[in-house]
Amino acid sequence: MINEERGKPITAKEFEEHWKEINYQLEIEGLKPTTEDKEAIRKVLTGEMDIKRLTDGI
Repeated sequence: MINEERGKPITAKEFEEHWKEINYQLEIEGLKPTTEDKEAIRKVLTGEMDIKRLTDGI
C-alpha cells in the first residue's frame, strides 16, 4: 500500500481502492475487522497516525 516512493503514505482514495484486499487478507488470518479497525488502519496508512499508537496499552 505504499506509493511509488517507499515509505510515502497512501491517499484516502487509494486506501479505499485497496480496502477489499486488506479486509480479505485479514479474514484469511481469522480476523474480522470492525469499523474502528478500518479507520485505524486507514489513519496509519495515510500517515495521520503513528503505527506505535496501535499498540499503546497492550
